[in-house]
Amino acid sequence: MILDAHICYDALKSRDARFDGKFYIAVRTTGVYCRPICPAPTAHYKNCTFFATAARAETAGYRPCLRCFPEQAPGYVPREVASEIVVKAVDMIQHDPLENGNMEQLAGDLGISSRHLRRLFEEHLGISPMQLVKTRRVQMAKKLITETSLSMAQIAFVAGFPTIAQFNAEMKKTYHEPPSALRRRYKFGPKHSASDKNRLHVRLAYRPPYDWAQAENYLAGRMVAGVERFDRGRYRRLVTFRDASGVIEVCHEGRGNWLTLHVPMLLWPHLQHIIAKCRALFDLDADTDRIESRLSVDARLKDIVATSPGARLLGAWDFYELAIRAIIGQQITVAGATTLTNRLVEHISGEMATVIDGECWLPFPTPDEVIAAPLEKLGFITSRAATLRAFSESYRRGDLTFARAATLDDKLKKLTAIKGIGPWTAGYIAMRGMAEPDAYPYGDLGLHKACGLSGKTASKDLHTALESVRPWRGYATMHLWRSLTAGEKP
Repeated sequence: MILDAHICYDALKSRDARFDGKFYIAVRTTGVYCRPICPAPTAHYKNCTFFATAARAETAGYRPCLRCFPEQAPGYVPREVASEIVVKAVDMIQHDPLENGNMEQLAGDLGISSRHLRRLFEEHLGISPMQLVKTRRVQMAKKLITETSLSMAQIAFVAGFPTIAQFNAEMKKTYHEPPSALRRRYKFGPKHSASDKNRLHVRLAYRPPYDWAQAENYLAGRMVAGVERFDRGRYRRLVTFRDASGVIEVCHEGRGNWLTLHVPMLLWPHLQHIIAKCRALFDLDADTDRIESRLSVDARLKDIVATSPGARLLGAWDFYELAIRAIIGQQITVAGATTLTNRLVEHISGEMATVIDGECWLPFPTPDEVIAAPLEKLGFITSRAATLRAFSESYRRGDLTFARAATLDDKLKKLTAIKGIGPWTAGYIAMRGMAEPDAYPYGDLGLHKACGLSGKTASKDLHTALESVRPWRGYATMHLWRSLTAGEKP
């Protein structure tokens, strides 16, 4: 990626948080690289070099700043690069921690060889995929050292280092001091208090603005009883792994550009996966300033965007869960869909209830459980029950596992090939369950209403109108839905 040094320097002088994570400033006289919001005095322009990624700065020999904490910057996927494969690979590395840096597996998921993947990274980003992975590991480790009370061995494991020796070596190489020194340096800092003995507290940074009210209103009206709760500004849900389960909590304390994630200590081995899922659920890596500038070219969206900046394309904790809820919500109201979903969960998971801190929590049903459930007796029409079973069977067979690396058209075709899933459902699943920013529920009546369209050609007219805001039609959908009366859309 080519950065304009003069533009980057102007952004640095403004300390504008909207540029946070989009580029990094390396100062030749100190050997340190910083975020655009670093509180340190601004270096002279002649001493600055600008890099698109932290990994590129470290490859050039610079070490992270110990004042602005580059590891806390919001994630950023370079969607402006020419290679779609590179964009997908960066996104996958940021959101799906790689086991032991398995480049062969990553390249296989993308349908190319690892050699070709390395060549594309060098061409477009100036680094190798493994260099990006190593930087992400070090950043995660630094974050956990300064924000949690995990032991160094636990941090090395969570961050993905193969051995403790490699963890110590990489941290010392990057920060010029051992991990223990970093913890002593920041343990008692006012902004980096350690977690208590029962819970880990981790900050999830975002690029402002963030419309927390939109996230709360949208998610709170769609809660599945027992599985998740959104009350008093806190989102909580039961998460289950093979070796442990517990309730996580995400809240917006309003003290900075971050959400706070609370995780039970029992779940510390899965912390990196939980962080990645929460970032996807709340769409924390979005560049809303850039997206909304594009949306504003449409006359219908310009005023809507101006009155609600920072709206996010809210994702999902689990693809299968979101898809089942979307199928249930076909052609019925939000309230009706929620009632049926709650009935399904209560019937299947009622006997598996877990009581945590005096509250009853239920796991979301598995594909096997949905297939075996007496759906018709629970109030589902025959065709809807058949679709739920068909989708669950397809998911169980692994027919949809390729979806993360596929194109949007491939995903939609795969979904609509399942009997009972039409363009609306496929678009909604791709938009929220697969985090596809250009997907939207084709034929949605709420979108027609928000755009003042009606008649037999409304869907086609809307599709034509939204062409001007590609590849952000999913964000356009969230803005248009919010312009309607609350509760009209699933």
